[in-house]
Amino acid sequence: NDTDFALKLLADGSDIVMHPAWRVTHHSPTAHRRPVRWFRLVSRNRIWLVRRHGRGWTRPVLAVLATLDVFRRGLLRPHAIHAAAAGMIEGWRRPAPPLPSNVPARSGVAWLLVRLMLGRSGS
Repeated sequence: NDTDFALKLLADGSDIVMHPAWRVTHHSPTAHRRPVRWFRLVSRNRIWLVRRHGRGWTRPVLAVLATLDVFRRGLLRPHAIHAAAAGMIEGWRRPAPPLPSNVPARSGVAWLLVRLMLGRSGS
């Protein structure tokens, strides 16, 4: 996922710039409506991120917070909520793909993701 890709770039010596006020604009009239498949994949990937980078008691807390964001986005769409729940279950049942050997697991990565999802940069 994007977080693992960013960690890989950092491990290779590259820099990453992120600014919470920056936004991507999609000119497609349907870009704001996510397909049902997106909910399953994002929910699963966020659980994998938490499993790889979360530590101790923070794992279940981060998993709930990360998944709540996906459920919030699927509000009023029963198929999307079902897909998000299926992705969460899949994320816990299937092993997460391993991190590349040059990418260290970092506990702060999962917390940063959750803060960004909640609209807080943490800075």
